[in-house]
This record gives sequence, structure tokens and C-alpha cells, in this order.
Amino acid sequence: SLAPVPRVRRAEKQPQPPAMAKPYEWSQTDAEVAVRFTVGASVGKEKLKVKTESSHLTVTVEGNVVFNNDLAGKVDVDESYWSFDGSGDSRALVVTLYKKKAKVEWRGLTKEEEEDAPAPDVMAPDFDVMALEHDDDDPERVEEQEQNEIKLEARYKKLLEEKGLQDESTLQTFFCPIR
Repeated sequence: SLAPVPRVRRAEKQPQPPAMAKPYEWSQTDAEVAVRFTVGASVGKEKLKVKTESSHLTVTVEGNVVFNNDLAGKVDVDESYWSFDGSGDSRALVVTLYKKKAKVEWRGLTKEEEEDAPAPDVMAPDFDVMALEHDDDDPERVEEQEQNEIKLEARYKKLLEEKGLQDESTLQTFFCPIR
């Protein structure tokens, strides 16, 4: 006789822990990125360590690393600084980073966030060709720069077919000085 087949119990789906809130908020203007970390009223400059590199930021508060990431873009280390804002429970450390490439909008603060953000559609009518970044000083980004050139060429050909050479958007794409 056949032995009974053991029943396999399905593992119940475990609830996923909620995503941890980021220990910072950030905003940007054309020229700078501001990163805000809430700190206690007792935190003074002696309890902080802020290390700004051209494409990396490390922030340590009271011996705890609260931020240690590659940035989405390059910053001017000499122009970047930090300061305190507010008081009591709303006291914050604000790290102000000056963008190397002004007017280039970051899609995330960190390189990881930038890579996870959806890429803009270069064929969209409202696409800003000036948003494509180009940096001859960064050999690690050669592949990305070549991809940007391919995107611009495809956009130019499409606009040339649809609107002709005299159209402003066609000319802007063709003569775009990639930053």
C-alpha cells in the first residue's frame, strides 16, 4: 500500500515591516540642495561631524552616522556649509550643498534615489534638453553621456520630421550645449 503524502503547509505571508522614515528632509533650488536633519536641543557643533565630498556626504550626530551616501549630483565642496536652524524640539542641522551644475534638477538626493527615479521621456514635448547632464571631467559617466547623445539625436530626428528645421524645439535640441 502507498504511504500517505504529507501535506505541505503554506507559509503564511508575513507582514512587511513599514519602511523606515528617512532621518532627513531635502529640497533644492537651481543652485543648491538643502538637507535638514532634526537634532536635539543639546546637540552642539562638538557632537557633529559633517564631511562633504564632491559626490558624497557623511553626517554623524552624537557618534551615530545618520547619513552616509553618494549624492545624485556633484557639489562644490568649498561653497557648501552647514548651520543650525530653529530651537528646542524643532532644532535642525541644515547642510547646504552648492551644485556643481546649477539649474540641473536632481531627481533624488542620493545616487540610489536618482537611479530609482523614472527617467524623463526625451520625446515628450515638455522635455527640457538642458536637463541632460554632460561632464567631460568624469570618465566614469562616459556611457551615460553617450546614451544622452543617442537620446538627443533621436529627439532631433523626430522633431525634424514632425516640425521641420526652422522650429524652435528642433533647433534647441540640435544646438543643445550638453552640460
